[in-house]
Parts: sequence; structure tokens; C-alpha cells
Amino acid sequence: MGNVDIRSVAIECAEDVLRAWRSCLVDDKSTSTRAVVDLKLEKLIELLMDNFHGELDADQVNRVFDAKTSALRHHELAEVPEAIVPVAVMREVLHTHKVMFDPRNVANWGSFAGRFGRVITGYGG
Repeated sequence: MGNVDIRSVAIECAEDVLRAWRSCLVDDKSTSTRAVVDLKLEKLIELLMDNFHGELDADQVNRVFDAKTSALRHHELAEVPEAIVPVAVMREVLHTHKVMFDPRNVANWGSFAGRFGRVITGYGG
């Protein structure tokens, strides 16, 4: 992605998911609006998986889960270690904003859960 700040792109993708989710709620969770949420979430997960790497540290994950900050604010996401960015962004989308999706329709959800699920479910907070 060249000189583009990938964290900003991740925030924009997450905000797309949130806009799609709000539309889905307004439309009483119709099949078509749910499909848009699933597609946007799949795009976000792809971006996170492809661009953020490194060793996961359980203490850092705990700090992300305990944080009273928003991973969708540029200055706050800038403070998150690269390897933890996917956890922080998805925590914001799924936990804070309560976005629901159908994992069967999000092809890369299994990969995301495989990479981060152990650390997330092992959260000790």
C-alpha cells in the first residue's frame, strides 16, 4: 500500500463495517443488509491479517481488552503494538459496537480465529 498509513486504512475499513451494521439495524437486519456487513467484515479481516504481524504478547492483549480507549481513533491505535492491532480493531467492532455477522459467510473468519482465538479466549481480565 505504499506510503499509506495502514492503521488509518484499518480504521476506515472498520468504520465501513460500522456504517453497514447501522444500516442493517435500521433495515431490521434484512438478508441483504446482513450480507453487506459480512462482506465489509471480510474485507476488514483480510486487511488486518495481511498487514499486521508479529508475536502476540498476552500482557499486551490484556491491556487492549482493559483499555477504556477506542481503537478507531488514530492517536489511540497508534499506541497499540503492530501485532495487537487486529485484536484491538476487532474488539472495537465486535465487542464495543456489538456488530453481529454470520461466520459461515465470512470466509477468512476461521483464519482470524485460528491466529488470534487462543490469545483472545485466554484473556485473563
